[in-house]
Amino acid sequence: MLNRNKNNEFYKSNRILFKALALSFLFFFSFFSPHSQASPKIAICQIVEHPALNVNLQGIIDALKEQGYSTDSGAEIIIENAQGNALLLSQISQHLVSLDADVYVAIGTQAAQSMMSALRSSKKPLVFSAITDPRDAKLVNNYEIPEGLVTGVSDAADLEPQFKLFQELVPGLKRLGIIYNPGELNSIASLKRMKVAGDKLGIEIVKASATKTSEVIGAAQFLIGKVDAYFVDNDNTALSSFEGIVKIGLENQTPVFVSDTDMVERGALAAMGPNQYKLGQEAGKMVAQLIAGESPSKIPVYFPKTLERVTNGKVADELGVQLE
Repeated sequence: MLNRNKNNEFYKSNRILFKALALSFLFFFSFFSPHSQASPKIAICQIVEHPALNVNLQGIIDALKEQGYSTDSGAEIIIENAQGNALLLSQISQHLVSLDADVYVAIGTQAAQSMMSALRSSKKPLVFSAITDPRDAKLVNNYEIPEGLVTGVSDAADLEPQFKLFQELVPGLKRLGIIYNPGELNSIASLKRMKVAGDKLGIEIVKASATKTSEVIGAAQFLIGKVDAYFVDNDNTALSSFEGIVKIGLENQTPVFVSDTDMVERGALAAMGPNQYKLGQEAGKMVAQLIAGESPSKIPVYFPKTLERVTNGKVADELGVQLE
C-alpha cells in the first residue's frame, strides 16, 4: 500500500512533464513526417511535351495550390516527362515509384499504363488525366466505382458534334485524314469512335500511321490529295508535331481540325472539345482528395461535361473559309 501511494505521488508530481513529452512527440511526428498531409509528396509523369498536355499539367498544379498543396506550402511535387520515349517512360515510372510518393499522377495513356504497371506491388493511389478511353486502356473497368487504387479524368468527347462543325466550315467534306500512332491505345479507341461517327454523317476516315514523332510529317504528306481536311484528335505523337501538320495543311489549302481547344491558336482552323486546363483541375482536385484520405474507389472517373467551340479567324482567311 505504501509503495502504491508513493507511485501515485510520483505520477502526480510529474504529470506535467509527461504531458509535455507526449505533446513533443506528437508535434515531432506530425510536423516532420515526410508523408504528413501538410507536406505530401506528389509524383507526376507526363508522356510527352506538347501544349495540350502542358496545359493539363498546369491545371493540376493550380488546383493543388488552391487546395493548399504547393511547393511554397511544403508539398514536394516531382514532375518527369518521357518525351514520347517508351524506354525512358519505363525508367521514369520505376524511379518515381522508388521515391515512395503519397499520390502518383499520370498524364497521357502510355504514362498511365506504365505507372500502373510500376505501382502493381505498391499500395499507393494513381490519378490519370488526358485519357480518352480508360476502360480500353485497362486502367479501370467501372467508371462509377473504380476498382483498385486508380481513378482519374478522361478527355473523351462526343465526336458527332465535332464532325458536324467540320462539315459546316468545309461544305462537302467527305474524307477526313487521321494521323495516329498504332501503338497508342488512346488513338485506337478514338479511331473506332471516329468510324462510327463518320458513318453516320457520310465521312470516310482516311488513316496514316506514325509510330514516332519523326514519322508524323511523312504521314501528313502521304494524305495530301487524299483528304478534304485533317483531324488531330488526342494522339500524343501527332500532337507533338502539330505545327508540321499545320504547315503542310496550309501549303495545300487543307484545313486542320483538332479536339483540343488549346491547339486552335497554334494553327488549327477550329475545334469543339473539352478545355484541357479545366480537366487538369479536376485531376488536381482528385489528388487533394486522396491526400486527405479518400479512397480512389469513392472517386468516380470524370468525363467532360461541356464542349467549347473555338475558331481561328486568321487561318480561316488564309484558307478562304467563311466563319459565322
